[in-house]
Amino acid sequence: MASLKKNLVYNFLLSGSQVLLPLITIPYISRVLDPDGVGRVSFIDSFTYYFITMAEFGIMVYGMREVAREKNNPTALKKLLNELLVLHIISSGVSLVIYSVSVYFIWQRIGDVRLLLFSFSFLLVNFLACEWYFLGLERFRYITIRSLVTRILGMVSIFLLVKAREDYYIYYGIIAGAAILNSVWNNLVLFREIPLNFRNVHWKRHIRFTWVTYLISLVYSIPLMLDNVLLGLVSTTIAVGFYAFAMKMVKTTGMLLTDGLLVFFPRIVQYVK
Repeated sequence: MASLKKNLVYNFLLSGSQVLLPLITIPYISRVLDPDGVGRVSFIDSFTYYFITMAEFGIMVYGMREVAREKNNPTALKKLLNELLVLHIISSGVSLVIYSVSVYFIWQRIGDVRLLLFSFSFLLVNFLACEWYFLGLERFRYITIRSLVTRILGMVSIFLLVKAREDYYIYYGIIAGAAILNSVWNNLVLFREIPLNFRNVHWKRHIRFTWVTYLISLVYSIPLMLDNVLLGLVSTTIAVGFYAFAMKMVKTTGMLLTDGLLVFFPRIVQYVK
């Protein structure tokens, strides 16, 4: 119970930062960038994150559960990790192809190759996403410290680098850069703890478990993540700019409740095991 309480505290600090830090940066960004710049960034950000969800292939929830079940079995945990990473690499490759085709059709709405490069870089780094590994092991202290460091660095970078309305691409570069830093940090820690071996990996056996949560996440992510994209397709980037920050505050506030459930899930799985 003591460790569970600590995990709840760490998770509360993490969720609280998701609310408090935007309260500091949003007024500054709203003043420096015009609604068109904010709309461009919100459009490409939502567009990218939907393909991140598409690449995830239901592995987040399933991976958390399986890691929590096998956390005391190093051999099984290593085997599981290699299999799920291979599955994620394959699903990410498919997602990247669909992303490239989609970009071709909506290029007029993006209209800036710099935004596209940052988005593409984030998708590439995400091929080895492994957040589920640390959640399954209940490493909430590590997750909180890592996320707070990258978020604070991102906030400081915004105040230092975003100075004019033409700097909207820098703003998105900072957003994507913080996410990339999180992913690379995870990979460095993971590869140091568990050496990867992709030979004779039976990744197909997990598909019959992941596809259910995958289809659910694809459907509910349409209104949750594609709202800025859908608005941008039927209206203007200025309209997206006015809409995006208000909805961001609504969504991040809701995470104070839902993110707390992540603390209980791996522990419940471990007790059931």
